[in-house]
Amino acid sequence: MLLGRTGHERGALVRSASQTLQTSVVGTPAERFAAARTPMVAPPPQVARFGTVALRYLAGAPILVRGPATRTEYRFTRDAPLQRVAQADAAALIASGYFRRES
Repeated sequence: MLLGRTGHERGALVRSASQTLQTSVVGTPAERFAAARTPMVAPPPQVARFGTVALRYLAGAPILVRGPATRTEYRFTRDAPLQRVAQADAAALIASGYFRRES
């Protein structure tokens, strides 16, 4: 929880969460365009094995995230901000502040 913490503590928490996630924003304009146009697909078999949770990406830039527990790569874009991720990866993604759980 970030409320009630000093700026220094919040910054350290966000840095820690983002390092855990090992995120990377898709680089070239062509890659960003392709990522934005890619339709959602079913979760990979290794994700389904862990059980899934629907997460919404809250930022606008395309992002490729590797789940810390399953090592699965998840691609989120402005056009496809909602997808199912392995339950084992969900807590770390939510802790980053860039995702929220959908019901």
